Amino acid sequence: MSHNHDLMSEWVRTNKLQLYKLGYVFIDQEEALEDVVHKIMKLYQDTTDFLEEEFKQKFVKECMSKSGRATKLQEDLWRDLSPSSVQSLYFCYVLGLTLSETASYLSQTEESVEESIISGFQRLLGDADVPVQKLLNYHQGLLDFTEYKRINQLIVEDQQYSQALEKLLAIIDQFEKINRTLSPSSFFLEGNRPLTDAQLNKRKRKQQIFTITASLFFIMILFVSSVGVAEIQHKWKVWTTEQVAYGESVFVSAVDQGIEITVTHVAADETQTIVYYQVRDLEDQYHYNMDIYHANAVEVLEQTVFSEFWSPYGRPKSFYRVLDEDQTSEGMLFLPPLKGESERITLRFHTVEQYAKGLDWFGTHDSNDHRQINGEWLLEFPITKYESMVVDIDRTIQVKDKDVYFSHLVVSPTVTLLAYKFDFEKNGRYEYHDIYMSVEANGKKYLPFFDHRSHNDYRNGDWDRIFPVESIFYLKPKELELAIDRIHSTYDYDKEITINYDKLPMEFQFLDNIVTIDNIDIGNPTTITLLEEFDLDRSYDHFHMNFDHDSQTHNFGYGYYSEGIWIDGEGNKYHTYEELVEIQNPFEIQYISTKQIISLNFPGKEIDKSQLPEKILISSYSKSQKLNERLKVNLH
Repeated sequence: MSHNHDLMSEWVRTNKLQLYKLGYVFIDQEEALEDVVHKIMKLYQDTTDFLEEEFKQKFVKECMSKSGRATKLQEDLWRDLSPSSVQSLYFCYVLGLTLSETASYLSQTEESVEESIISGFQRLLGDADVPVQKLLNYHQGLLDFTEYKRINQLIVEDQQYSQALEKLLAIIDQFEKINRTLSPSSFFLEGNRPLTDAQLNKRKRKQQIFTITASLFFIMILFVSSVGVAEIQHKWKVWTTEQVAYGESVFVSAVDQGIEITVTHVAADETQTIVYYQVRDLEDQYHYNMDIYHANAVEVLEQTVFSEFWSPYGRPKSFYRVLDEDQTSEGMLFLPPLKGESERITLRFHTVEQYAKGLDWFGTHDSNDHRQINGEWLLEFPITKYESMVVDIDRTIQVKDKDVYFSHLVVSPTVTLLAYKFDFEKNGRYEYHDIYMSVEANGKKYLPFFDHRSHNDYRNGDWDRIFPVESIFYLKPKELELAIDRIHSTYDYDKEITINYDKLPMEFQFLDNIVTIDNIDIGNPTTITLLEEFDLDRSYDHFHMNFDHDSQTHNFGYGYYSEGIWIDGEGNKYHTYEELVEIQNPFEIQYISTKQIISLNFPGKEIDKSQLPEKILISSYSKSQKLNERLKVNLH
């Protein structure tokens, strides 16, 4: 009984913050939450078994039963939402729990939780006339490719969709900010201190024995195999700390459930902390999903060492959609910035998501293709925070007859930020240009890096834009070369095309290309197909369409999607989405449309040609061009 009570007390002490967040949506008074914690602990005083998940379930249900008034969170942000929508949104989008976990805590079905979420977002969007479920699935990457293209085209062409998506992302960002900033007083967290060294050693003893034994065995094999001194020295680096390209090398491993997790490098600055790690199974049969959204997947035991509070989240280290057989699953875990200059932290992974090798992770969502592996992987390692450096560039170059002014580089341990200005057209015509770059230094190419938290300019100077690339901080090169690889431009345009539905196919001239309105398939929805001649040198990659609604007597909904050819930086052509699985840098790809399909929807009506739109309006077009501009920057 005493052993069970000690185990429970230790778990409560180390999970006080998690319990606070689980109960906050129902009760926002710390004293009342403390009372609930003690009440649930008393329920276990006469039992011999303590289950962590059962404790949390009882805690949430007790908080729910004592929820007698609207919390400050609901009064300030969600006063117009129903309690079920507030609770479902909070658990799924503030705490990052899954639908099934949320349904279990709220004693509802997953369908009911999903309905409450959609209803809540609909109200928060001001009851906009857009399919909220589709936008959520689009944002989360849960659509098949055909549907993704359709929604993407709607967002590009329909302002209502684009504004709804922008507002939806702002709302989700607000939810994540709530989770990062939600923290009780030090009084409530008094018992929530990190485990002692003795407790950690006890927890990690099995893993350490396995890791040390395996390492010694491996070193013996190296000697017996006469691999050579250089190779042995390389392997011996796992016991030391040194600086490498991505961060400081630590190489700490833990094994459970036949799966090894290794922290390889760490990087920290004033904006964030990044932990680079690998996951592999000891039998080398599986790969692992490195996307981490849920707070229960991994935790940091030492919460007090950070200057902010937010849940860890993770991304794959590369853009590869399919890993080769011999590739290892590599990821980046993003944590808050450290309070001090140097700390030791302990990560505890609870679950990993395993899937078969050769699977296109972004192209499939079949639950049979992957499974959750539960375990406990404890990894303790040091992290040192370093200050960012600012390097002046103060150079202007010509890019396709446009002046591009490069102001400076912000070189930080987690990201390199390039501040620059782009010269706009001054004749009143709307144009928008942007460039994609990489950095080359000491023989290594650093790719665009969009998984960073901060776009702050550390100089507070006047700049228009920044472009982020992977950090060069730890490499400390004497000079680097900015490789300006591609310019992407969008141009305002105004062209009307009157459609003669009785004389299809019909052709019209668009810039230097012939476009054919090929056929129409009348139904509900009705589709109109446009064919374009492929030409790598044509004046546009794809154009953006709309309809002349003022001349219409019938209301209809519409959307677009296209088919085309992708071209990489070396000129290789890809005709299907599936062919792109091995592209490492998606920012180098040019997409040229060859077919555009318009889908018209007339709810509850029989359709004939008289109800179809008379004109297509082309409002703008885009063009992407490969560049070969180079700019050398001396870093000293």
